[in-house]
Amino acid sequence: MAAVFTRAPWVRTPEQVVESLFRIPQIPADEPAAPRPENQRVWASLLKGKTAVIEEVAHEMQTPRSTRH
Repeated sequence: MAAVFTRAPWVRTPEQVVESLFRIPQIPADEPAAPRPENQRVWASLLKGKTAVIEEVAHEMQTPRSTRH
């Protein structure tokens, strides 16, 4: 399984990143929520190998959005 998406930058300090790894998942009122993923595409295959799926992801990331199918 693989996924590709875009997301607006989420600027945080190193301390905020470390805190996010160890706290109970709730967003304090004074802290903005993380930007939501957009333009998401997900792949999954029981027939193709890992390498084939990763190659498709790499192609998707290199292809301009206007020319994707």
